[in-house]
Amino acid sequence: MNIRSSLLTSLVALALPFAASAATINIGFLPSAINPSPTRDYDGVIWNTLTQNATETPRSMVDSAGAATGVSVTSNTTLKYEYIEQHVSILPENISSNFVFGHDGAPANPSFTFSGLNSGYTYTFSVYAVLLNQTDIRSGLYTATGGNTKSGVLNASNNTGTILVLSNVTPDANGSITLSILKDATNNSADVGKIGYFQLNGLQIEATPAAIPEPSTYAVLLGLGSLVCVVMCRHRNRRNAA
Repeated sequence: MNIRSSLLTSLVALALPFAASAATINIGFLPSAINPSPTRDYDGVIWNTLTQNATETPRSMVDSAGAATGVSVTSNTTLKYEYIEQHVSILPENISSNFVFGHDGAPANPSFTFSGLNSGYTYTFSVYAVLLNQTDIRSGLYTATGGNTKSGVLNASNNTGTILVLSNVTPDANGSITLSILKDATNNSADVGKIGYFQLNGLQIEATPAAIPEPSTYAVLLGLGSLVCVVMCRHRNRRNAA
């Protein structure tokens, strides 16, 4: 390998870990009865669609542009599904109106495992829970568990703009993160047959490189880039002179 090729290879190797951009994975829910396609396009943004019967078999996820991500999701429980027409600005109508839920006495609380995650990244989970025209507290406790654990509470009642964000979650040794949902202690929902009602309308996942380069690293990259340019120019001048 000549000097120019060696320098170019070194520059690319240094730059690659910092050049990756975060891709957003959107997830919503639809009833199994309509046999929905794996993805839906809402105003040019792609959402992965899960049904209440999507259990056991991992589903491959695409990003918001429809590109493969290498990430798969498995629903660890049989989901309970509901449709209530509602409109909020933070979600497409089909996402805000279709959701999965749990409550006291439900067979199992919703739980999802995301696999194929990169150990060099941290992950941010944005949780959407919306149920309009309510007067009680329908709060859920949302917990993301991988190499670390992040939890937060979100009340769906009359929620038109609040998003729960669980940030800097790391994958476990198997490259997985599990998101589980339980009734929060503040929940006082008392619907007959659905005491302790909580829900999930939509979910977004973003990946961010775990290591942010120091300013000195950028200086090294710039210096190496300049050196590459000098070598290439000298090589071209010698070739032209010959």
